[in-house]
Amino acid sequence: MKKTLVILLFFFHAFTMYSQKCKYDYERTDPFTGKTSKAIIETLEKSWKIELNKTDLNYEIILHLSLPGISNDFINAGDTLIIALENSKPLIFRALSNVNPRVNSVQIFKSYEIQSFYLPEYQAAIEQINQLAISKIIALKIYFNEKWYSIDVKSKNAKEILNAANCILK
Repeated sequence: MKKTLVILLFFFHAFTMYSQKCKYDYERTDPFTGKTSKAIIETLEKSWKIELNKTDLNYEIILHLSLPGISNDFINAGDTLIIALENSKPLIFRALSNVNPRVNSVQIFKSYEIQSFYLPEYQAAIEQINQLAISKIIALKIYFNEKWYSIDVKSKNAKEILNAANCILK
């Protein structure tokens, strides 16, 4: 009995010691509704980021896109986001609302560059977040203003997104 208890304690300690630590970019509770929100933002590539967001039992994906120059392109409600996964079928999401670019001047080294920023939001089902938690993202494709923009995701970044999805599911 004592050996069993020691073995169980050892496994419990090993599990908690090596379990994943989750660092949220924000985690807060709304004082009026009591709903808890948390989010993790990870890099897809240099100027593209993905935010996994959970409020109560609702999940969202928010892209943080930066394109060089002044863009007149916009994202319409219902425009498509496709995420290709390593060992699974692609996930398809639809933009929740219209998104216009926000144009800013950004300092890069000693010069300034004009960039257009987008923050489209996509509703996600728990099954889709589960897929992101078990399969690495290999590519992402977004449609807006009659154009497709696509990127490949580095393995290191894909692993970070996989970990973020696991954290958001907790």
